[in-house]
Amino acid sequence: YQVSAASGSLSIPSLFSATALSPSALIPLSGYDPIQSQTVGTALNLPFTVKLQDANGTGIPNENVTFKIFSAPTDATGMKLDNQAAIVNQTTLKVTDAIVATAGQASITLTLGNKAGDYLVQASSNSYSITFTATATAESANKVVFEMAPASVSAGETSAVFRLRAQDQYDNNRAV
Repeated sequence: YQVSAASGSLSIPSLFSATALSPSALIPLSGYDPIQSQTVGTALNLPFTVKLQDANGTGIPNENVTFKIFSAPTDATGMKLDNQAAIVNQTTLKVTDAIVATAGQASITLTLGNKAGDYLVQASSNSYSITFTATATAESANKVVFEMAPASVSAGETSAVFRLRAQDQYDNNRAV
């Protein structure tokens, strides 16, 4: 863009030039490496933060960055981005939250669902995207479940081996 200005008392017009910033990359700033790990049902310690920048590394303000949960463990519920309502079933998994980037930066915090495993969140702007991974771990065990028990045992017979699993309140297996 060019703008020229002149004043009746000035004999030489002044010429100003401005160039619009064009996005060339979306880079992760926090929450990307190392992968964050928290107990099921809790918010991550660090937000997922990205920077939309031009070829010189200058942050580009006033652009939309969209964050989307696009993968979660089977049957997981309760995951959410910032203050959104929790996801209650897998059919509503693709939640999006558009954030207006300030100085090219945008961030959002993920609250993990009730199932142990990996949760994937994608940040995207224009044609650029980044995938963040967070791992949910099981809570402390609060019950023991029979995995294998003998069908029947008569008095005086040796029974088959019992196999037990420790689980948290959400039925996530817990190492013992």
